[in-house]
Amino acid sequence: MASENGQIIVKNYDPSITYIGEWTIVQTETITNYDGVSLVSSSTLRSTKTNGNGSHDLVVNIISDGVTPFYVKYLAYTPSPNVSRENSLIAINNTDSAIDYISGWTGSADALAAYNQTVDPNGLVNVTFIGAEPVYTTSENNATVSSGEYSVDGESLVSFQIPITQKAGDMFPLLFMTPSLDMGTHVLSVRYTGMKGQAPLVLHHLIVMNGSFSSTSASTSASASAFPMISGGNTNNSGTSHPTSAIVGEVIGPIVGFAIAIAIIFIFLRHRRRQGLPPPDSSSDIMPFYMQERYSTLPDQRHQRLVILN
Repeated sequence: MASENGQIIVKNYDPSITYIGEWTIVQTETITNYDGVSLVSSSTLRSTKTNGNGSHDLVVNIISDGVTPFYVKYLAYTPSPNVSRENSLIAINNTDSAIDYISGWTGSADALAAYNQTVDPNGLVNVTFIGAEPVYTTSENNATVSSGEYSVDGESLVSFQIPITQKAGDMFPLLFMTPSLDMGTHVLSVRYTGMKGQAPLVLHHLIVMNGSFSSTSASTSASASAFPMISGGNTNNSGTSHPTSAIVGEVIGPIVGFAIAIAIIFIFLRHRRRQGLPPPDSSSDIMPFYMQERYSTLPDQRHQRLVILN
């Protein structure tokens, strides 16, 4: 089921955000229409619920010690039911129902920066989304560098590195961004390929570019096609899979049957030729003949017999 609870992201340089005081732009990964010139805050700030749907102003006062910087990467909010999410950046949090964790994932107890992680070599996660380009973010870690791989809709696997050295304040660095996809429902499968003791594969949230979470749902899973060695008990897989032996049997069976039929016909014709019989396909109707005898008297009184075959 594709999420209908994704939050809309407001980029840090959006015109609706007003900065008062001294703020500095810090360059990080360049992601078209998403990251550009920002870092994420050291922790996730949460506001209280608003008093109903409508227009609201959020004011954040920063009390700094003059040493530790405060970073703003983006704001995320849950829109009112009547607000369109079309052509927006959508954040899918780690607890969203669109995410299916398979094998060896554990969740954090940190309410401000909740995430799921795995160090299981079979650790797999499937994310069903509607959009054109998902961005996978992780969390800061201090372990040994490791790796993972991902696939979209069961296509070719793409490897990526899970780094250990992060820039100051970048708590949710980018792990990978898929190529642009056709707008529609897709399944992103991500698997951990590192080892225990190395940096874990962490999922804090994903960002889907040009996302839409209207009422469309998906019931497909890419786990069987992208990673055939892994199956998940929580994964709803509506697709069908045919064993290789069955496919080979379907192809070879008719060929063997045809060859046997040809062999039977050949043996039958050869047997008839040995007995001196004509082939069955050259059978033409044999017309019977009749013999007639006629007699005539010659001038010298002798008789002449004529035999006529009809």
